[in-house]
Amino acid sequence: MGMPRDKSRIFYTLVTIAMTNPVIQTDLAEVLGEIKQELKGIGERLGHLEVGQAELKAKADGIEKQFKVKVDGIEKEVTELKESVKEIKKSQTSQIWALIVAVFVAVIGLIGTLIVGFVKFFSFTNP
Repeated sequence: MGMPRDKSRIFYTLVTIAMTNPVIQTDLAEVLGEIKQELKGIGERLGHLEVGQAELKAKADGIEKQFKVKVDGIEKEVTELKESVKEIKKSQTSQIWALIVAVFVAVIGLIGTLIVGFVKFFSFTNP
């Protein structure tokens, strides 16, 4: 009787294991097909990303060129403004010297006129 009892325990254990851990049977070809489909999907998404990256790079290159053109234009304008300021400074210097000469001549003319006027006023010549 010891024997049948052990056999029933073994059977009971096997049944319990079978019920708690069901055996999964799948076809290997089916699993490989699913993996292949997933890889294909990943490849397609990667392709879209590469295309998007190329488009973004092209846009960035275009923006960089526009930026360079604008910076070059600004640099040219700054150079022109510097030249204009130099010319204005020269012109102002010339105008200041011309004004100084004009004031000097006017002062000398005034002094000359005053001297002539004083000489006439204070001269004791007979009429």
